[in-house]
Amino acid sequence: MLILQNAKSDGVHEVGHDQNGKITSIAHFDYGEVDRRLGFEDKDDMISFSDASAALALILQWMCGSSRNGQQSPIVSAGMRAHALLWLLDPTHARYQSTPEIAEAAGISRAAVSKCLMVLRDQLDGILPLRGTGARENCRKAQIAAVAANVHASQRKREKQLAEVS
Repeated sequence: MLILQNAKSDGVHEVGHDQNGKITSIAHFDYGEVDRRLGFEDKDDMISFSDASAALALILQWMCGSSRNGQQSPIVSAGMRAHALLWLLDPTHARYQSTPEIAEAAGISRAAVSKCLMVLRDQLDGILPLRGTGARENCRKAQIAAVAANVHASQRKREKQLAEVS
């Protein structure tokens, strides 16, 4: 809707054109106030500036963080981490569509990219909801259950090797 500031307005109330091109008055209704009065205010969407700053600082520390040997990460590593974070948060707008693509562009293994994201998830666990935060724990539980049920792949491979030797 186009808001008009002309002689057709009384100076107090705003007017504009509706979808048919007719001039009509405009009201700016405060829907948020209705929600607040009814007790539907969504407090999860509101965080303090200090919490947002702390989360951003953790992400930047991770992005520019140290490598395994304690040396400062090279610029390429920081770029890889930035692309991996964008892929994690918003894959539709990311330049690379998968961790293997990011790894290839950075000249490192896909496992290294995955590990970087895993470290970030661990650091931000409980602070920011990120995709895949529970996947590692679920896989660990599944592996333990498979070993307990004697159906784990490593057990099958071991049995096959023993059968070939005998």
